[in-house]
Amino acid sequence: MTDELRIRVQGDGSLPTLVYLPGMHGDWTLVSSFRAAIAGRVRFVEFAYPRTVTWSLDDYAAAIEEAL
Repeated sequence: MTDELRIRVQGDGSLPTLVYLPGMHGDWTLVSSFRAAIAGRVRFVEFAYPRTVTWSLDDYAAAIEEAL
């Protein structure tokens, strides 16, 4: 188990950026059809949270701010 936020960027940097922050499930597994539907129209930035019980809400927020 890693305690690091994962980030995945798809699409050209010249396109408008859309940032996806997952809900309680914590990763990008539920957006595959949405990702396919917007392909080529936006730069899609996705996050996956670490599978940990030690992070607080502040830890998640700080990791996201640092990654962006």
